[in-house]
Amino acid sequence: MFASKKLGFTIAISTLLAACASAPKTPETVIPTTTGESSELDLEKMAKERAAQGLTARKADAQEANKNISDSSQELQLMTVSDELKALAAPVANDYQQAIVLLKANQLDEAFALLETVHQKAPQLAGPLLNQALIHVQRQQYKEAATLLEKAITGNSKNPYAYNLQGFVYRQLGQFKNARTAYETALQLSPNYAKAHFNLGVLAELYLQELPLALAHFEAYQKTQKSEDATVAKWIIDLQKRTGVYKPPVRKPAASQEIIETPAPVEATNADGSTENTKTSPESQADTATSTQDTVKS
Repeated sequence: MFASKKLGFTIAISTLLAACASAPKTPETVIPTTTGESSELDLEKMAKERAAQGLTARKADAQEANKNISDSSQELQLMTVSDELKALAAPVANDYQQAIVLLKANQLDEAFALLETVHQKAPQLAGPLLNQALIHVQRQQYKEAATLLEKAITGNSKNPYAYNLQGFVYRQLGQFKNARTAYETALQLSPNYAKAHFNLGVLAELYLQELPLALAHFEAYQKTQKSEDATVAKWIIDLQKRTGVYKPPVRKPAASQEIIETPAPVEATNADGSTENTKTSPESQADTATSTQDTVKS
């Protein structure tokens, strides 16, 4: 397995409240401008595993996929937040933000302790538990991460972030069916959740060996991108060929040049048996008319 040097999936301050809401987002609710989530850990590991199995040849491809999924994905649908939860989060917002800073600085012990303080002050907030789970993931302590995620989801079953991370943790524990359920739950809550589509596609292809399922979710992931992910496009073609549904692009035929043939002149027979060419052009018609007039005058 490959370990990332940075901590991924960081739940930023913008998701502290969203992590605690108890109802799905309605279409009228404004979607935040940032998801507050970095997928570097998950996607880098998965893409490298694809490379190790010969499904993609270059590390540059993996880096490209990782960049696109964080920079070009449609925003995750979040849920509504009550005024009560906003008031609850306000006193701990500074501590939570400081914990995020510590996470990014890789000061994991300090971050974990501060997140625990936030959790004790506001146990209804799921964000601190999610980030504590992330610290366990960084340390490859997947059982401990799973325990915290179960606790977070018990407190709030409407958070797609939690299910996406839970899917990753279950996959690390070899619980592939549970991982699939977690990813699918995240997508039920947020159908355009690009990272969950990507992760489920990798799970289906490499671990469940369900190629049609993998193809469906890579295609769904691609649709969430503002610009096409070149690496995933290659994977889609590969899966289409392996599942027998690949259709090569139809090439337009080269434009043909129209050949205009000039008809051969018609030969007329004179009274003496000789022949001459009969003109069909406007000039020849004028000549014929003039000749006729001369004949009449004579």
